[in-house]
Amino acid sequence: MTRDGEPPARVLVADDDPVDRLLAEEVLLAEGYEVACAADGEAAWEACRKSPPDLLVLDLLMPGLDGFEVLGRLRAEAWGRDVPVLVLTGLDDTEAIERAYRLGATDFAPKPANWLILAQRLRYMLRASRTARDLVERTRELEEAQRIARLGSWRWDPETGRMWASRELRRMLGLGDGAELSPRTLWEAVPEEDRAQVERLWEAAHRGAAAGSLLHRIGRPDGTVVRVRHRIAAEGGELRGTVLDVTREVELEERLRQAQKLEALGTLAGGIAHDFNNLLVPILGFTELALSQLPEESPVRPGLANVATAARRARELVRQILAFSRGGEGPVRPVCLARLAREVSRMLGAQLPAGVRWAEELGDGEFTVLGDEARLHQVILNLCQNAVQAVEGAGGEVRVRLVRRADPDGRDSVCLEVADTGCGMPPEVRERAFEPFFTTKPVGKGTGLGLSVVYGVVKSLGGRIEVESEPGAGSTFRVFLRPAEPVPQPDARRPGRQRPGPLKILLVDDEETLLAFGRAVLEGAGHKVDVATDPREALGRLRLDPTRYDLVLADRSMPGMGGDELLAEAKRLR
Repeated sequence: MTRDGEPPARVLVADDDPVDRLLAEEVLLAEGYEVACAADGEAAWEACRKSPPDLLVLDLLMPGLDGFEVLGRLRAEAWGRDVPVLVLTGLDDTEAIERAYRLGATDFAPKPANWLILAQRLRYMLRASRTARDLVERTRELEEAQRIARLGSWRWDPETGRMWASRELRRMLGLGDGAELSPRTLWEAVPEEDRAQVERLWEAAHRGAAAGSLLHRIGRPDGTVVRVRHRIAAEGGELRGTVLDVTREVELEERLRQAQKLEALGTLAGGIAHDFNNLLVPILGFTELALSQLPEESPVRPGLANVATAARRARELVRQILAFSRGGEGPVRPVCLARLAREVSRMLGAQLPAGVRWAEELGDGEFTVLGDEARLHQVILNLCQNAVQAVEGAGGEVRVRLVRRADPDGRDSVCLEVADTGCGMPPEVRERAFEPFFTTKPVGKGTGLGLSVVYGVVKSLGGRIEVESEPGAGSTFRVFLRPAEPVPQPDARRPGRQRPGPLKILLVDDEETLLAFGRAVLEGAGHKVDVATDPREALGRLRLDPTRYDLVLADRSMPGMGGDELLAEAKRLR
């Protein structure tokens, strides 16, 4: 150990004068240093290469490889750039000293050297070197922490006009380490619509106001936009700021708001669709009953047929709304997505508009996922139809692709990708793409429910859907679904029992028009039907005579008691 408690330092003395080497070794060893000596430049360089010293004492004038050459080689190596070097020279011209400094010398001393004094000088050179290395390491750690936290910082001195910025802030701004930075650089990176509020925050801090922060955007030279939270405060006569990159957080918040909005719209649409469907059932049902009872030559048949057609279209619209609000309706089981994609490909490929090219990359696997086959078929069909409509007229390509890859959350998934080379979507349209009834198509060309149905089905299956689109660059929709192992299905179902003769049926529904229609259909088929608008009334009848009815049909959603609860009570009574 040295006298001040520091760990012993390794000093290499390179000097062609044996007396100087002997004096240096004797004094430095007494001061607690580990000492090695070299009699010429070649020996000094080899010693440095084998084991870099903590400090090098280097005579500039040596035969063969002189001190200038050794110093130049040392600084050219990564391991030698931080080694402190004290050069010794008997030259009295400043030119040699300046050359040594340009090559990277730390300090110099004239020869002959007073080694008792130089020993103390070396001690403080080592201490300064260690402090500098610690500072560099802490700076690196700070830069790494800022990189991980996506937090940049800056300082500005109003008196000198000089500005310093951290490496992370330069990354956010899209600037290199050597690029000049000034307040003007910051202003120009902020979009014009955000600039005024940043300037107000800056001016308030300059006046000595309390530290403030705001959320704004930064435009980078490559065209990308970064969302940041910018904090500015006055401290020690300077303005200081931190800039936190919150782009990911803002995108997640926007995605959450969009999901909440879609969920609210789905709930609202589902309630309306359910009530509307209850109105459509008797309209369509009684119309079809009337048509079945009228002779072919009846003059009212065409009008009733138009009513039935319109009601069916309305029923299909309601079905799509309910699909959006509820997602999926069928049983969830392993489904071969590749087979469904090929079915859609055959169906649409045979009727493509002129100028539209169809390409598919479905691979050799089955790409089995968990889902409802009918709904997944609808997902693929809706996405492909949208893609075809996007390139219709101007021409272009529609590409359907299946691949096994991780979803944005890193989970293993089957990815269905449908891309087109059409006109693309601006951001304001892309953000609303999955909203029900939102469409940019001409009147009569779409209901605005296709993508919302896709969203609802994918969400109900625990999947995820994302879209990439820019004006003029086409659109790409990606659906991520949970993979599943194929499960063999039974070849045939066991036939159910058939009950001969007419049945005694209890029909329960809180909608009287539905009861009237159901009764007419069932009685027309030869069954005996009793009706009830109140499920509790129906349960009372069943308690009086549990075996009175062969079949109980009940609406699932009724005030007071649902159909599932009513049927469960009926089973217990039996």
